[in-house]
Amino acid sequence: MSTVKTGHVEYLVKDPSTGNAWLAGPELVPTGWQAAGPNVRPDLIQAIALLMANPGREEGQQDLEVRADVGFR
Repeated sequence: MSTVKTGHVEYLVKDPSTGNAWLAGPELVPTGWQAAGPNVRPDLIQAIALLMANPGREEGQQDLEVRADVGFR
């Protein structure tokens, strides 16, 4: 008997310097095989959140706050 994992993930991204907040899906960051699995892989959920939080680190921009809303079945 096989088990199929399903889930959803949505990220709440907030810029603390402006107070602006928006919802983002996991499809903004991963490519290829990564795009298929973040909904059920906690390691990818965290990695995507970290990438979203630090988009301008090289330019010295302030980090964003990212929270993941995750649901599994």
